[in-house]
Amino acid sequence: MCIRDRSLYPNPVVNDNLKVGLNFDKATDANLTIADINGKILGFESHKAVTKDIFSISTSDLKAGSYLIRVSTDEGTSTKQFTVIK
Repeated sequence: MCIRDRSLYPNPVVNDNLKVGLNFDKATDANLTIADINGKILGFESHKAVTKDIFSISTSDLKAGSYLIRVSTDEGTSTKQFTVIK
């Protein structure tokens, strides 16, 4: 995957708002999937022609705990863990 950089902040999430920064070498369609630690999908967003963008994801519906965010493109998938504190 030609992802140059991917950041999650703040981690842990304390204000019900997770920021996901993506930085691709070229315009890329990307899917963001939120799952609990057991893999159950809790949220999904699809974005077209992403190059260098920051997406805001509400975590207000999530209980305190650990979660996964998966970024997937035609070239591959990358997963990171984040924590929500209430």
